[in-house]
Amino acid sequence: RRQRQMCIRDRRQRLQDGGVIVASTNGDGEKSSEGELVSNHAYVVTDIAEDGTVTVQNPWGSSQYPPITMSYEEFESRFARFDVGKTR
Repeated sequence: RRQRQMCIRDRRQRLQDGGVIVASTNGDGEKSSEGELVSNHAYVVTDIAEDGTVTVQNPWGSSQYPPITMSYEEFESRFARFDVGKTR
């Protein structure tokens, strides 16, 4: 649990510092999270709240695809890969 809290804080701080986090779903052909997440697809993490709630956005267009918010536990189980980068 402590390690998870550190991971949440680290990723949250990276976002606040202007970083970018991209999360990719598994390529199993199935939709996840009640059909909201597409298989084998990348999403941009737009927020990690203090309570660990994570919001992701489909980069194909915000008007067609609303943000999806989930617990950190669900986030870890629904996404297979996380890439963290800098914008500056």
